[in-house]
Amino acid sequence: MRWLPRTLFGRLVFILLAGLLTSQVISTLILFQERHQAIYRAGGIQAAHRLAGMVQLLDRLDREQRKQFIRVLQSRIFRVRLQPVYQPETRIKPGNKDSSRFFTRVLQQLLGNRPMQIVVRQQPRRRRPFPRPPRPGQPGNPMADRMRSMMPYYRPEVEALRDSRVALFANIRLQDGAGLRIQQQLRGDSIQWPMRSLAALLVLVLSVIVIALIAVRLATRPLSVLAKAAENLGRNINQPPLPVQGPQEVRQASSAFNTMQQRIQQQIREHSEMMAAISHDLKTPITRMRLRAEFLDDSSVGDKFRQDLADMEKMVRAALDFMRGTAHQETQVRIDIQALLESLQDDYQDQGQIVQLEKQPVAEYPGQLLSLKRVLTNLLDNALSYGHSATVSCKDNPETLIIFIDDDGPGVPEDQLEHLFDPFYRAEGSRNRATGGTGLGLGIARQLVTAHGGTLTLANRTKGGLRAKIVLPRIPQIKA
Repeated sequence: MRWLPRTLFGRLVFILLAGLLTSQVISTLILFQERHQAIYRAGGIQAAHRLAGMVQLLDRLDREQRKQFIRVLQSRIFRVRLQPVYQPETRIKPGNKDSSRFFTRVLQQLLGNRPMQIVVRQQPRRRRPFPRPPRPGQPGNPMADRMRSMMPYYRPEVEALRDSRVALFANIRLQDGAGLRIQQQLRGDSIQWPMRSLAALLVLVLSVIVIALIAVRLATRPLSVLAKAAENLGRNINQPPLPVQGPQEVRQASSAFNTMQQRIQQQIREHSEMMAAISHDLKTPITRMRLRAEFLDDSSVGDKFRQDLADMEKMVRAALDFMRGTAHQETQVRIDIQALLESLQDDYQDQGQIVQLEKQPVAEYPGQLLSLKRVLTNLLDNALSYGHSATVSCKDNPETLIIFIDDDGPGVPEDQLEHLFDPFYRAEGSRNRATGGTGLGLGIARQLVTAHGGTLTLANRTKGGLRAKIVLPRIPQIKA
């Protein structure tokens, strides 16, 4: 699912918040619906009592008194019309059946089982029935002031009903057979959102979000520590073990990680000791063979014999260096990269090799001098072995130091570039030592660059040849 966050922390927070917010929204909607129904029914009962009281009063008045009383009651939100004879309305629009039955049942309980028609329905939102009172310092509206003065007891209802969308139609028979038709807007506060409840819900949601963030962070932090330790393990196998603390699952994972690190360290030590033993055991026969080569009558055969012995020593030394590495043997110093490159350029030029250096200001780099010198030497040797010249350039910024080494050789197929770092792998088809080395130089260079927390990659140049790119962080992570 692409829309999910990529990190475990983000996914856990998303799942928790989505579930909690969904449940809160659903429960809030149910609560507000219940509140709306309760307020609506309470308002309906109150309106039914007022209507029943008015009907009972009209039952006691004569025709002339009824007209005067109804004239006083008239307003935009309350329309009353008196008919000589009660007649059921046949063209009335249907309304909400549940609300209509509820209102009818309440009125019948108050007025008795007399003929009546009650319809409660929703109506479109309208403009305010009365203008708002004038602000201080503004001229008033004479018509609105007169209407308010005529019906002072309706002023609160007018202000509360300005957003009402619930209308009541009633057709009731009076005791003398006359008909009373009423159209009234019910109170609008039953459909208004309670601001205090919304504020409480907002506080609850914010509290849940904060608690979820803290809980998920506490739960995922040990995993982040474990992932960081696993990443650093590739750079420094001798890093301190993880502290075994926290929940039981985290302690088990930390303990298993420390056990794995100890086994890897033990395996590396055993391999290094084996290679050291092989190297030591090979020194004696190689020395004897070199001495015997001095007594050969054929000088050309002796030279070839000594060259083979030198290649054997070179291979053994390279294999030992690859297995052991040399980064742990040095201390960190501040290196003048430009001076180091100029020194290497002079050494190669003394040997008749062409090494070009693009000079530019480079800040000092905190690293291990011999290790970086060996990295550059291996890469320059590789460039000069397969090309006629090598070009070195740098790109410096506050976060990283990037060194490029380009050659003018034939290049390497794209599918073989990464294999060049494998031990004893050589892209050149033959194993001729005149056109290549032992196949360990690039692997050793990458090992030493990785020990500094950097990366070493190879790529074909568009103009031909191969480019080696070294990226070193300004805060290197070096093996202790």
